[in-house]
Amino acid sequence: MNLIPESLVLNKESIKKIHSTSINILENIGIKLLHDKLFEYIQDFEGVKVDKQNSVVKFSPEIVNNSIKKASRNIKVYGRDKNNGINFNPGKVFTTSSWGMPFKIDTMKDKKVLASSEDLKESAVINDYLENIDMVGAMFRPADIPEYYRDVYEYGETIKRTTKPVAVWITDGNSFEYIIDIYKLFLDDKERLEEYPPIFYHFENISPLTFQHDGVDILYKCAKLGLPIHSVPIPQPMATGPVTIAGSLALGNAEVLACLVLTQLIKPGLPFMYGLECLVPDPFTMVATFGGAPEHTLFILGQFQLARYYGFTVFLNQLTCSNLIDFQMGVELGINTLFCLSGNFFGQLGIVGPDQGASLIKLILEDETISYLKRIKEGFKVDDNTLAYDVIKNVGIGGNFLLEEHTLKYVKSEYWRPKIFNRDSYTVWDKKGKMPLINKAKELKNHILKTHKVDYVKADIEKEIDKIIVRAKDNLKK
Repeated sequence: MNLIPESLVLNKESIKKIHSTSINILENIGIKLLHDKLFEYIQDFEGVKVDKQNSVVKFSPEIVNNSIKKASRNIKVYGRDKNNGINFNPGKVFTTSSWGMPFKIDTMKDKKVLASSEDLKESAVINDYLENIDMVGAMFRPADIPEYYRDVYEYGETIKRTTKPVAVWITDGNSFEYIIDIYKLFLDDKERLEEYPPIFYHFENISPLTFQHDGVDILYKCAKLGLPIHSVPIPQPMATGPVTIAGSLALGNAEVLACLVLTQLIKPGLPFMYGLECLVPDPFTMVATFGGAPEHTLFILGQFQLARYYGFTVFLNQLTCSNLIDFQMGVELGINTLFCLSGNFFGQLGIVGPDQGASLIKLILEDETISYLKRIKEGFKVDDNTLAYDVIKNVGIGGNFLLEEHTLKYVKSEYWRPKIFNRDSYTVWDKKGKMPLINKAKELKNHILKTHKVDYVKADIEKEIDKIIVRAKDNLKK
């Protein structure tokens, strides 16, 4: 069931106007490309105009439209178990937890503390257990690990503890190569990286229209290897984007299309994922609201419709401004998650407040919420069996359906059951100790950490991963 009608926010004419404006931006304003190797590589392609002095590149409408047609929509990503990969087919929805958070939010004590390597390992176990988390983000950037090889450590320690695909915040092109070396440990001689991509690169350019060296360097290396690219510009209205929603959408869409052109010039037919995140600021403080605004939801809807217009898989973010697990968080996440379920892929689950920290308690609550909303998205079947006319006739006026075979047959498939959400009456809840939901989530977290047996890597593979991490530690230090 599609939860976003085709013209809920943007009708066809509005979408075409945004696309046309994005095309004009790329043709007449262009982008600043701060990567000498890629700049030199693309300058002689038809449809590309360069200004070497200012590092500016402009793209013709023809090369943009050709790139849209050329890019593969076949997005796949794998963990170490090739049977546990994700194929982003239309109609299916997948989720990922957040990655790269420097802080852990202790939601029981309302405290923010620097994340540790132990927090990272615990997050991998929790993510591995939760049924509605499809991709495991290396959630925390541990402060006890030096930054220059931290992303290699994060990937290595996370993939040890889960067979699901792993997402990690990659620092630069040099550390990226060690991450790929870790993943290659799980490929046999006949399996190619391009066939079993371990990551899609989450590329964020700097709005407005700046493509910075380090990010582009990773993009370039990923594209050469045939790994999918996920473009996520983040224009901030009133600061790095126009104040109007339409204007920031047009700018961000232009940046997505520019990234698309670059990927198709590097490797024609490369799989590409659409992403566009506009961080709506509070106009009185200029603090980015991170989902805590109705305008953010409008951006989600606009982003979804633009991606559908181009036929791309879309990554959406359901976020919240609340720094507590409270009513505000419930409202913001509930609304945004409901609309995100109409896309193909969404995250960043676990983030608390404005993108500074994450909470495993919140992640557990989101897992339950997603399960709840997935049931709504499923809808219900209408056929002769579910209409149950014969059952109604058999039970008759004033009868009861509880012990009917029809009831036993359909009760489990027709009705969703929560794991931790409350359904007790007040009296029963009172007798059980009046436990708040957040405490129930904490109990589940502790239960998972004590009892969940992850499919840990074999000892010989673990040694090889550790060797690569040590090699990165020795070689990447500047």
